[in-house]
Amino acid sequence: MKIFVFYPDTYVRHCNDTILLVGLHNRKYLLEQSSTLVIDEELPWFEITDASLSLVEKCMSNGFGYMLECTTLPYIPQKTLHVVSSVKRTSELMGFAEGYHIKNLLREIHILAHNTTYQTPYNVIYAQLKYPVFGASANLSFCYVTDLAKSDIQSVVLSGDVDFYLKSCLFLFIESGKHITIRTYGNHENIENVLELIPDFPNVNVEILLDSIDMLTYIKRKVNENWMERLSVTFIIKSVDELNTFVHTPYKSKNFIPVLYDTKLQQSIVDEMLIDVEDIIGTNSSPLEVYKKQMIHPNNYGSLLIDSNGNVFDCLKYIGNIHEEDIYEILNNDLHDTDSFWYMTRRKWNECSNCVFADICPPLSVYELQGIIPCACKKIFQEYRPRR
Repeated sequence: MKIFVFYPDTYVRHCNDTILLVGLHNRKYLLEQSSTLVIDEELPWFEITDASLSLVEKCMSNGFGYMLECTTLPYIPQKTLHVVSSVKRTSELMGFAEGYHIKNLLREIHILAHNTTYQTPYNVIYAQLKYPVFGASANLSFCYVTDLAKSDIQSVVLSGDVDFYLKSCLFLFIESGKHITIRTYGNHENIENVLELIPDFPNVNVEILLDSIDMLTYIKRKVNENWMERLSVTFIIKSVDELNTFVHTPYKSKNFIPVLYDTKLQQSIVDEMLIDVEDIIGTNSSPLEVYKKQMIHPNNYGSLLIDSNGNVFDCLKYIGNIHEEDIYEILNNDLHDTDSFWYMTRRKWNECSNCVFADICPPLSVYELQGIIPCACKKIFQEYRPRR
């Protein structure tokens, strides 16, 4: 008996008569269309037959594995991620999800405070930036903030105007030793206020949202060189022209967030954001990274957002209010919901469920979850996806 054995870092997917093989170690990939070949993607090997000889040759030339002749099959561990514990398993065994387990799952919270400075006519943008809507007033009581500060949450992002309320929240979290980031819109007042905080709180990072080069010049003039590592700027991108302008702007720590509100008006920036095969192959570095994307949404998992009224969101999905329930009770209920965004993988997404690239594609973006774009693939990708 002859078999072909895949290397542990070779990704295998067989869907709709299409076989996709990706060498995560060498960034090579192979797409094979066949209605007769059958490869069980759960197994790390397949039997070599006359029908599969051509595929074996291609696998060998791409460094996907090796041939083995044997009388009995050797033990070859399955390439998969085994979950030792989960909310579902704990619930099955105990009849309920134990509190300590839920607490271990929640790692980060975003708290939205006031916003009197950043205004846009497109409300979808606020969710994309994880920023409070214009005119939002913080009604989240300090007693609940204190409870969050005493919790096991490791990381906190405070978004909004750097005013008395946000500073008060900051002081409560600093005492608990958590990792803290302040995200604020870059106008003169917010910048001045946040620069007053940086010298006294060396463990606090700052992210300033900018839609103007002028404000970056102002920041560079005001910021001490020693603070650059802790103060990053994120440019709000609405067009390719803005991207081209901002990308060449000199600053040590800068990021870019495209904001989408009208795909027809913003077609040029949408085209820049869509991905092709080469983009997808280049985003994966290890089997573990791929296995995670088969089971969870890596960007959403472990994170919740609380708005100024105490409403709690799993990404975009409202799951409860902290004034009415404990945050861990809210999370527990959400994780027992099959629609939890923590577990929203591309295989569950209608546009991607039957695509061979679903597991290695980047996680679902907020633009897809908002319904602004149906899928992150470029049009050339359509030939690899089934017609509906």
